[in-house]
Amino acid sequence: MSNSLKTFGILCFAVFMSACSQQLSEEQAIEEASTAISENRHDVAEIILKKYLASDKTSDPARILLAKSLVLQGEYQNAIYQYDRINSALDAEAFELQMEARYMLDEREPLIEYYEASHRDSNITNADIVYALVKARVQQDTTAFDDIIKTLSSIDQTNLSFQQLFAQSVSMYEATRDTSEFLVALEDFQQNNPNYADNWLFLEVAANFALAEMNFDHALALFEQLIDLRPQSPKPRLSKATTLVWAERWDEAERAINQLLARYPEQPVVNQLKGLVLIERQDFETAKLHIEKAIVGGYETRRNLLIAAELNFALDNYEQAIDYLERGLQGVTQNTNYHNMLVYSRAKVGDEEAVLSQIDKASVVSRINISNMASLIDGMRETGNTEGIQRLASTLKDKAIADPAVQLEASVYQLQGNPEAAFPEIVSSSQNFIQQYLRSDDSATFSPERLFVAKSFLIGDLVENKRFPQALDLANALIEKSPDELTNYAFLGEIYNAQGEFDKTLALFEEKPEALTNAAAYQLATSAYLGLSNVQAATNTVRRALTEFPYNIVLLQQYVFVENTRGERDEDFISGRYRNPSTSESDSIFMNFYYAMHNEMDKAIEAITQLSDDTPKSILYWYTVAQSYIESNDLSSAKQAIDNTKTLDLVSYQELQYVLSTYQTLDAKADELEVINKYLPSFPVNKDIRLRKVALLLDLQQATDAYSMLGTFEDDSETYFRLKAQAAFNSGNLTDAGTWYDRAYREYPNVSTVIDYAQYLVSVGQNERARNILGQFNSTQETNLNTLLFQATLESGRKSISLYESVLEIDATNLIALNNVALQLLEIGDTQSALDYATRASEQSPDNAEVKNTLEMVKQKM
Repeated sequence: MSNSLKTFGILCFAVFMSACSQQLSEEQAIEEASTAISENRHDVAEIILKKYLASDKTSDPARILLAKSLVLQGEYQNAIYQYDRINSALDAEAFELQMEARYMLDEREPLIEYYEASHRDSNITNADIVYALVKARVQQDTTAFDDIIKTLSSIDQTNLSFQQLFAQSVSMYEATRDTSEFLVALEDFQQNNPNYADNWLFLEVAANFALAEMNFDHALALFEQLIDLRPQSPKPRLSKATTLVWAERWDEAERAINQLLARYPEQPVVNQLKGLVLIERQDFETAKLHIEKAIVGGYETRRNLLIAAELNFALDNYEQAIDYLERGLQGVTQNTNYHNMLVYSRAKVGDEEAVLSQIDKASVVSRINISNMASLIDGMRETGNTEGIQRLASTLKDKAIADPAVQLEASVYQLQGNPEAAFPEIVSSSQNFIQQYLRSDDSATFSPERLFVAKSFLIGDLVENKRFPQALDLANALIEKSPDELTNYAFLGEIYNAQGEFDKTLALFEEKPEALTNAAAYQLATSAYLGLSNVQAATNTVRRALTEFPYNIVLLQQYVFVENTRGERDEDFISGRYRNPSTSESDSIFMNFYYAMHNEMDKAIEAITQLSDDTPKSILYWYTVAQSYIESNDLSSAKQAIDNTKTLDLVSYQELQYVLSTYQTLDAKADELEVINKYLPSFPVNKDIRLRKVALLLDLQQATDAYSMLGTFEDDSETYFRLKAQAAFNSGNLTDAGTWYDRAYREYPNVSTVIDYAQYLVSVGQNERARNILGQFNSTQETNLNTLLFQATLESGRKSISLYESVLEIDATNLIALNNVALQLLEIGDTQSALDYATRASEQSPDNAEVKNTLEMVKQKM
């Protein structure tokens, strides 16, 4: 700026201050301030009004105008301060502005109280919509919306103002929840009312609705307009930052969040958003500080508490993790991965019930820790931490291989990571563990949970391989060792049933009736009665079992089997067990299971959907509803059902899998991605969810984003290598793609990786290399039709013919092989053999154009 301009600016300011220094009357102050506000010069209006109020603190008109100026700037907290000092009644405009301020400050209960105590105007304004919205959200009371609809229905519908139409649409949406109709209405408002951007509530509602629909670009555009309208308000800026985080536009989100932090460093939601961005950046240490600041600032949601717990756990801050876990898990009754994390964290800080070694986060030093480690491994499985499971198993085997209890633990952990490879080892370690138990004089030192696991695997393996004498000897030895352990009698009954000695099973339970008190024993007794063709006794037994254990799905399956065997249904008995399907979620779900097991999906759906609207519903409920509709091939209703989970808080990884698997079945990739985006920060170390997200991005043609995301974490799995290769290839990084295809094949040589690699090589013109790779694979691995076919298409002459014949040895009707071998034989002059193969191909597919063409070519050469 030039010196002359600076001088001019200083002179103007001096003249302005001189004018302001003169004492104005109330009328003059209000007139000049009103003019300044109309010209959007709020700083001038504030100076005039504050100066006047300094001399006359009782001037309500001046204070009302000052509060208006503050609201129009978005200075809501200061505006409420001024409103609270006003003694006279507010006019309609001031009332509406104060309602805006309280709404934007999220003062819910005070807003309701203020409206109900002060509202007098019969005209429908934003104040009425705001009240109705908050009343519905806080008190689940929608009568205010009903009143709006009733009021507006009495007015000539052709003359409704924009304000009235908007109020009517919001109210109708709240009454019907018709999303599609409301979306159309919002779009019409924007197209037909050029002044819509002057209505703060329309922008607020439309923007948040667009955000809920995951229409990020539209939401951002509306939030920007709201920022322009209320430039000093933090709320639309906060909503913009939230939208950027949801959209995973991390760089933009971080810039917006940093701007907010500069102005509001203690604001809880801003700190939470910053924490989520830092989690994405893998900066757990700094993320922890911001998430904790959000919690201390009052944003103490279950989600934030559990995120803070995971971050502290990942950083080995176990005492802090325990504190957040205990607070976050209050009221959660089902077992989750977080409960297992709590078990482990307590052990690390010296809990006498589970002392862990300092070697590794997942290792054990004593048999007394086995039960706690069982909890830990369940947690690892729930979070998809197969890497940790394998590391744990390796550590255990290296450090304590001589201890049968730890051998068993290691085998169990390996079973979670690689069941097929680990099963023989867990049978062996179970045998060693049981032998040690039978020889021991102190049975109390053996974990009942792990004893049960060992018995189950060992006896199950003996029965599976029909080694009944050894199984009987073991079961009897266990009974002799612990005659009061009732599960041992169930194992003996299992062996009798497997041999067809059903009468011995029943005699066992007659001699030891107290053993017939758990679900497994009831199942064995019912099966024994069925084996003896005593269907009535089987019916009585399984009915007794369901009376004691009504929510045991295996018993319900057995009951349905008995009904089918009997050829007679007793729905009255089932209705008596699950008598409250309209008010009990569990009863509605099990009635659904019953009819579904009978393949009566209409009744199954009717049973579960009669649950009343005001009964709380879980993720499992909506998952079951959706699966029922899927079984009935009503995919639209299934989608509507599983969409209800979007308004619920997922706690466990299993619940997340329920939702994601349903969207996968429905091929609803965008919805599946939406759910992953929402909950990915809740599982910051879970690689399976990240890999699934990458796969979805690739399916949705977002290869660049997929490749970028793969760069934010590392993994040694086949899935990671293959996805990284595909993402690199699809985004044009062919050199990187080749590196990852090669690595996937080298580290995981199988049909999928070799075909991926060969296809890549062909696409970049390296046919010879592709032939060599396929040839090497086919000569060293188990014969596979697809890899043989692929190699055959790249070879020529006798080599190609030989490979096609190998394919036909596996599948004599393979059309590609029949047709192509005919062409190869024709090329080397063996027309008679070519005719034989071409004829066989034509018999398989007479209308196939390529097959017809080959047969005609061969006949022409004859």
